[in-house]
Amino acid sequence: EEYYRRPDLQITGRTIIGKNAPRGQEMCDHYMAPLSSATPALACMQEIQEECWNMGIPLKTRHREVAPNQFEFAPLFGPNTSQIDQNVMVMQIIEEVAPRHGLAALLQEKPFNDVNGSGKHNNWSIATGDGTQLLLPKAINA
Repeated sequence: EEYYRRPDLQITGRTIIGKNAPRGQEMCDHYMAPLSSATPALACMQEIQEECWNMGIPLKTRHREVAPNQFEFAPLFGPNTSQIDQNVMVMQIIEEVAPRHGLAALLQEKPFNDVNGSGKHNNWSIATGDGTQLLLPKAINA
């Protein structure tokens, strides 16, 4: 309901108007905690994982992020070409499943001003065919 009152969130996926969040919204004790069954987030994330699995996209983790009502999935590592496609599909699935649970998916890196962000991001590394990590200078010069 609140989401539909915010045209900035609907159009851009992040806050553009309104007041900054109050201090202390970081909730560091929230970080990496298991999801509670008291909210629709757990059922939503379970359905997202199931839909991803059915499409051949295994998600290896599911937990809370630092800020309130922010959560994380982590797909398994793989070649860039397949991971890019899978990331796009996962974002689409998240956006389609969330409303079925009365939730809105905001995939911006920092959707709320002055609150830790945890939106869609990618972690990556570069290696040669024999496994030499190109982001480790000592490994390259060895």
